[in-house]
Amino acid sequence: MSFLLISILLDNLSSVKIFCVVLSKIRGMDIKFCENLKIARKDCNLTQKQVADKLNVVESCYANWEQGRTEPNVASLRQLSKILGVSIDELING
Repeated sequence: MSFLLISILLDNLSSVKIFCVVLSKIRGMDIKFCENLKIARKDCNLTQKQVADKLNVVESCYANWEQGRTEPNVASLRQLSKILGVSIDELING
């Protein structure tokens, strides 16, 4: 096999591996976290914008957490817990 063909195969395998990792995260704890976060926010009668303002982040940043595109850091989790009146464990595990 030529070097070019091997390189192409390795690139494709890397892309598949990244896709599988992302897919497994979306289907795992993250979906549960997203659902719990949204429920906790609605239970407090807050909009995404209101929570984002309290966290000093842009609304799209917070919305991405609820949609599972990104995850908050530990400091943001602590703040979310206080704002929403739930424990970090409740947000992550339900």
